[in-house]
Amino acid sequence: MCPETAELRFSLDHAGIDCADLAAQIEFYCRAFDLEVELEGDLPEYNFKAAMLRNSDSWHLELFKREGARPRPVPDDPDGQHDVLGISHICVEVSDLDAAHDRLLALGAGSRLPPMPFPMLSGWRLAYLADPEGNLVELISQG
Repeated sequence: MCPETAELRFSLDHAGIDCADLAAQIEFYCRAFDLEVELEGDLPEYNFKAAMLRNSDSWHLELFKREGARPRPVPDDPDGQHDVLGISHICVEVSDLDAAHDRLLALGAGSRLPPMPFPMLSGWRLAYLADPEGNLVELISQG
């Protein structure tokens, strides 16, 4: 732990994804990860619509839609994500990697790296998929 932050507590609250089709992405992520819409609305002063999705374990995913937004380059493979600066993917720990992978595929995700052993963590496995708009989603599981 860094000495400067020894008395502070940090907990990741959410990740945000800008979407071309907000309604479709809300449906995908709610169905894929058993999320519920916690907040949804228009923010005309910022020229976007937004939704905050919540998991029963209290993690969140925030989705945005701004008219006229341009897509950023999204790689077709997990390794290519490191060729572009910035946040490259979200990762969700799952209890059954194969079942979660199959579930996301059935909901319209594309496989980018099938389930395999995690190279740096003994006993862990991982997989990469792309959501319907191409954003990378990593799944990890222990065992």
